[in-house]
Amino acid sequence: MTGILKLITNKLYLKEHYMQMKKFLIVGVLILFSFFTYSQKIIISGQEGLRKLTWNDFTGQVDESSLFVAFTWYNYKFKYSSAQFIGDSVVLKDFQVILQLDPKKSWAKQDKVTDDLLIHEQGHFNIGILFMNELLLKINSAKFFRNSWTTDFPKVIKEVSQKYAEMGITYDEETNHAKNKRQQAKWNEMFQSTIKF
Repeated sequence: MTGILKLITNKLYLKEHYMQMKKFLIVGVLILFSFFTYSQKIIISGQEGLRKLTWNDFTGQVDESSLFVAFTWYNYKFKYSSAQFIGDSVVLKDFQVILQLDPKKSWAKQDKVTDDLLIHEQGHFNIGILFMNELLLKINSAKFFRNSWTTDFPKVIKEVSQKYAEMGITYDEETNHAKNKRQQAKWNEMFQSTIKF
């Protein structure tokens, strides 16, 4: 009888000890992952922050041969401080996406610009913001593994980048470069519901 009681007591002790270790492990993992922050940065004409574009942001050399009145140029880059290996998993520490409007490559034929056209050009930059937001979400929720992360990580970036490059083309086709007011209004509504200035 004493042997059975001892066995039950040992099992209960081990179970309680296991539960405490499990709690400790969960808290430890949560603390560890809290150090892996993801962030975004928007730079317009050299100034960090989100704001609406103005025609003053379009200072690049005008392409006089272009049929278009204006052109919005932005680029993105990403960085991370290190790839942390936790077992088979990989976490990108301090991952950051930077979206930048380049005023020297963005141009406008100033004698032909209108408020409606500026709203259209803002739409192009908005697509860049949507791209940045989705890329952060995808990287944040992706599960990368030690043996495949160097191919899976660029694949995520390529997929999201392609999606929004195609969206930019669709945007111009549907709005006919701001000439189709009805379609432009639909896109404007979508941008207003997804991006807060």
